[in-house]
Amino acid sequence: MATNDILALKVHGVYQKQNIVQTLHYKVTQQSCSDWVLLGRLCDAWNTAHTTDWLGNHNSDYLLAGIRADMAFSNNGTLPPGYLGLDAPGTVTDNPLPSYICGCVTCYVNSPNPRHRGRIMFSGRTEPEYTENGQMTLLAVSALEDLVAALWQDTLEGDDCQFQLGIFSKANQALHEIVKSQGAYTPALLRSRRVRQFNIG
Repeated sequence: MATNDILALKVHGVYQKQNIVQTLHYKVTQQSCSDWVLLGRLCDAWNTAHTTDWLGNHNSDYLLAGIRADMAFSNNGTLPPGYLGLDAPGTVTDNPLPSYICGCVTCYVNSPNPRHRGRIMFSGRTEPEYTENGQMTLLAVSALEDLVAALWQDTLEGDDCQFQLGIFSKANQALHEIVKSQGAYTPALLRSRRVRQFNIG
């Protein structure tokens, strides 16, 4: 492994009998630990920094099953994945909505190519998050925006390594820096989770 290698962290949830996998890409910005523990360090660091807020934005029917880290791109060989089992339910107890109704936050990068952006979509929504006309409330959108902003604005720190979230481009095998994220008031209706190049959660 080496600084600037790119790792893929998958947040594995289960909601209404569906597997929901959110893929987030991180760049290694600092490393003094062994390569063999780096992927596990990413899982542990993400869990410490973000699991509480993640569960606080999902209803209690949602289960965060675990976190897995793999290599996305490296010139330095391959390593076994890191994994952290959690089995932790969401903490919002309001009435749940169907899994295909999602909140959506779009992440933007400083690039002339408008395709260089990522969407993070959240199942596990609840009835009070939506108005009578079907739009998300300001409070609900703000909560998701705060969660996503914390993901990319804060450097993720392990005991002896650091990671930075970005948008991965397969075309040039590079991670683009996120400069802005914005939530949508119109809910996303996701009938199929096989959506190309979307980060689904």
